[in-house]
Amino acid sequence: MPRCAEAGLHIGLIPAYILTCYLKGFNVYVAKYRIRFICH
Repeated sequence: MPRCAEAGLHIGLIPAYILTCYLKGFNVYVAKYRIRFICH
């Protein structure tokens, strides 16, 4: 995720951007799971 990394490095808070990217990825996973659950 270039955008997250770039933003994190710009701010200088590596753990914060890693956590943000992780949470974004988790939200996408949950959204896909919900869609899959609703469709099936």
